[in-house]
Amino acid sequence: MAPRVDFKHVRQHGSFEAVAAAYNIDLTKDGTKPGQYKGLCPFHEDSKPSLKVNIERNIYNCYPCNDGGNILDFVMALDGVDIRTAALKVADLSGIDPAPGKANRSRPGKSKKQTPPKRTASPEPSSPPPAAETPADEELDGEPYNRVLTFDLKTELDDPLKVWLEGRGIGHWAQKEFGLGRAGKRSKTIADRLAIPIHNAQGQCVAYCGRYVGDDAPADEPKYKLPPGFRKDLEVFNLHRAVKQIDKFKILLAFESYFSVMRFYREAPCVSFMGRSVSPRQVDLMVEHIKGAGFQKVFVVGDGDEPGRQGARDISGALAPHFWTHVLDLKEGEKPHRLEWDELANRLRENW
Repeated sequence: MAPRVDFKHVRQHGSFEAVAAAYNIDLTKDGTKPGQYKGLCPFHEDSKPSLKVNIERNIYNCYPCNDGGNILDFVMALDGVDIRTAALKVADLSGIDPAPGKANRSRPGKSKKQTPPKRTASPEPSSPPPAAETPADEELDGEPYNRVLTFDLKTELDDPLKVWLEGRGIGHWAQKEFGLGRAGKRSKTIADRLAIPIHNAQGQCVAYCGRYVGDDAPADEPKYKLPPGFRKDLEVFNLHRAVKQIDKFKILLAFESYFSVMRFYREAPCVSFMGRSVSPRQVDLMVEHIKGAGFQKVFVVGDGDEPGRQGARDISGALAPHFWTHVLDLKEGEKPHRLEWDELANRLRENW
């Protein structure tokens, strides 16, 4: 009979110090918050400590990785194991019973590994562990914002990924310009996915979107993954590049997807609201940076299906008080990035 596990108990009473030591991670006091420590992150090539660990709350976070979670998440990510295996390992390393008060079969000849007691200040065993802190908690002048990443995510632009991107119209120049690559297998959030850098209006990278590589994602996997805490409603994808094209164009294209922007960015200024809706903050960014740069006309191009067409109309309506807007309807089943530029440009001229 397998030993019982009380996951809540292990999350609260496991020793993050003992777990870190088992992986040869040296934790030193950070001093920014009670119980806060720092160390070299094991999930990416880290030259200065970017891993933050709070031993009182048993959570960790690494902003360069867009990664974080509790003590069990940490072991699951490092070992690639399920939560039960991770909990048993944490309990063993911490010298605690994985399920106090419940019968467990002990393994003959196996003694518990003793470790120094965890340093903590009056823990509250009855309280569940809070979620890891994320960049969404930040405010600047009273307004929320996404924190700027301090390191580039390590990615690889391998040949199979290049072929797949080229098949979607994303050629060599776009791959290079947008910094595309496959996230490593040790990335907890977007492992083995296409990593698409997302920048703020100033051109600073604030997140990586992980897109499933392939046409049909598994039923239990979303096609796109964004890091916990990142708020896409605070950014407009490719805004910082589009404003630089005002000398050549007076019209801007607003697409539903990242791929359409990357497909046509050399042909015309393009942005995406990363979905079928636009937030008040995104409208403000458009007014400040796009209208402020001299753009007056915005073509909104959604996918050729009912949700895409309705989303395009909603976006056009939100932008209409500030821009001359027009919705370009595509035929049923069409996606903008599947079209050649000449064909898309002709349709735009017909609706100019």
